[in-house]
Amino acid sequence: MDLTDRDRKIILLLKEQGFATFEQIRNNFFPDKTTASRRLKHLEAFLYIRSELAKNYLAANDKSTSYFPYLMSLGIHPKTKIYYLNSIFRKQFPETNRLLKKDLCLHQIMLNEIRFSLEKTFPDEKLVLNDPDHKLLSEIDLTKRKEFTPDLMILNKKYSIAVELERTAKGMNRYQKKFWYYEDSSFTHVLYFYVNEGHLKALRSYAGLSRKFAFSHYYKPNLVISNTFGHMELIDWVTKLSKLEGNYE
Repeated sequence: MDLTDRDRKIILLLKEQGFATFEQIRNNFFPDKTTASRRLKHLEAFLYIRSELAKNYLAANDKSTSYFPYLMSLGIHPKTKIYYLNSIFRKQFPETNRLLKKDLCLHQIMLNEIRFSLEKTFPDEKLVLNDPDHKLLSEIDLTKRKEFTPDLMILNKKYSIAVELERTAKGMNRYQKKFWYYEDSSFTHVLYFYVNEGHLKALRSYAGLSRKFAFSHYYKPNLVISNTFGHMELIDWVTKLSKLEGNYE
């Protein structure tokens, strides 16, 4: 089977994100459902990718009922196909294995939606994803520590943005350590996407008066709230902070 450029982009997405739904792949890479289904079946037949029904990854979880609002917003039902790299082909990318956990599946699928939105907002930037690239950077940049890996990074010559998706609340000690790290890191911006409105107050309290942090609901990825600047469009916050920090001429 000869891989097309589109095939490679799909494989790269699954390498970096771990999981993607049929609709996510179809909406971002194909003109219609029939073409998507046919090509994905070919990739499965030649052992590049695999698919499972959503119920095998999500409904099998004892807490699946708590996922219901998120699943509805993502258009996921029990028979939705979720794709990931075939274990045979994945031998080339062993770092992807750490993403293929059932308790990470929903997180990664939601993160896909954020990634697609950010790619539209920052079409010319490099999105560096997950552990491998970050750990490589941490060997060069001592302020980027291996134990604090953001979900996404947006990099260019003017700014370095760490992107986090907070789907569930974490312990206070864990938040404090991460926020302290980010405050002293070489990241110029830190963008937290939250799912539950009830978590926003706590997240904002950890940010304090630092203008480096902003927060956005994953439903509205292009609108942020900053403790320093208030509500703003995402691109306006990035540009304003970069100018204040002297990263824009």
